[in-house]
Amino acid sequence: MPLDQVDVDNYEQQQEKEMSFLEHLEELRWHLLRSVASIIVFGTAVFLAKDLVFDTILFGPRYKEFLTYQAICGFSDLIGLGETLCFYPPDLEIIIVELGEVFFTHLKISVIVGFALAFPYIFWELWRFIRPGLYEKEQKATRGVVLICSGLFLAGMLFGYFVISPFAVSFLAGYPLPGIDQATVSLSSYVNYMIMFTVPAGLIFEL
Repeated sequence: MPLDQVDVDNYEQQQEKEMSFLEHLEELRWHLLRSVASIIVFGTAVFLAKDLVFDTILFGPRYKEFLTYQAICGFSDLIGLGETLCFYPPDLEIIIVELGEVFFTHLKISVIVGFALAFPYIFWELWRFIRPGLYEKEQKATRGVVLICSGLFLAGMLFGYFVISPFAVSFLAGYPLPGIDQATVSLSSYVNYMIMFTVPAGLIFEL
């Protein structure tokens, strides 16, 4: 490596070491602001695409045409069991019980899905702040960590959506009790359970 390049690298490392506590806070503030901005951008896109997000994605597990139900039933038929393994969700009526429930639920889903979509960028911003404080061998050992962690988070959410939520919705909505003919659930309750089935799964996969 040329001598002048070595001098530049040493100078940059010295500058990083000489940053004061307030300068570190200032740098962290900009990383956080950019992360929040990414959530706002993705959240706005999700907010505008409400038909796709709600009817196709969020409400997907309550429909018999959902991919998981069809895949399991197809596998059952493929191995010669007919419809033995097939299961479908019961008719689930979603109602509104509070004023403003639709709008605030829409807003909450936009923020959460926006965060999920922006997670790779948010983690990258966090890693950019943490990485200079690591030793060179630690930086080499954690190479590719942004891609790996983003992939694990996405895999966890997909697992929660396609595996956990269909079984959970079918079981909870179809749990039999005398005097109950049809399951009725509030919009906020359904959305909260869908969040519980997916987001924690993404975080668990990070382990």
